[in-house]
Amino acid sequence: MNYHFIKKGEWKKYRKEILFIENKCFKKKDQTFISTFKEMIDDINPYTLIARDGKNPIGYFMCAPLEESGDDLKDWDKNFGKKNTLYLFSIGVIPEYRGKGVGSEMLEILFEHIPTNYSRITLHTKNRSFKRMCIRYGFRNIDTGLLEGKKMTYLGKWLR
Repeated sequence: MNYHFIKKGEWKKYRKEILFIENKCFKKKDQTFISTFKEMIDDINPYTLIARDGKNPIGYFMCAPLEESGDDLKDWDKNFGKKNTLYLFSIGVIPEYRGKGVGSEMLEILFEHIPTNYSRITLHTKNRSFKRMCIRYGFRNIDTGLLEGKKMTYLGKWLR
């Protein structure tokens, strides 16, 4: 496997790979979601890592400052506005590579490269196996509730 951080401003070169992974990882998305996802990425220019097996994209993550990730997160996080939190808003590994350590390795790479001005990282998930993996890496439950009509668990990890 090889991993590549996408630098600010160059992510558009990789959009096709990211959307390929997104479509393979998650249930079929409608066109409204895809266009909203593209616009969101264009707006916040996220911190992104792509995992590849040779030249084939197999996984990715995207994160951004919590405050840039949506006002609906204000109700979930009392640290909203402190500018010390990175929010992991999307992570995916294509099905044929799950359970082979790709997601774990991506999290480890993320922890090693988070800019020092962030002291914590948070995420939402409804996937129980991903939640268990995150807890093994030191994430703790912050809250549980509905986000966009789906029951989610909000997890956080203090880094420093």
